[in-house]
Amino acid sequence: MSDSSDRIRGHVTTESTGKGLKLQQLLAILLLIVGFCWMVIGSQGPRVDGKPPAGMMTGGYAAAAGIVWYVTARVLRWWHHG
Repeated sequence: MSDSSDRIRGHVTTESTGKGLKLQQLLAILLLIVGFCWMVIGSQGPRVDGKPPAGMMTGGYAAAAGIVWYVTARVLRWWHHG
């Protein structure tokens, strides 16, 4: 019986997933975290005319944008993978 090293001949190629898309995912996660923290901290502000504080809304929009950006980058990474 031959061991596994006998079966591999020549060089082994690996598929390269775009580092740019990995960077996009990382930045999206950072935006999500910053947006969530901004939303929590911004929720401590005063309500004006019964509306939520502006910092809370801005943080929520940033967190939502981070989620959309992450999902988009993840789908593109899957799409271009192979």
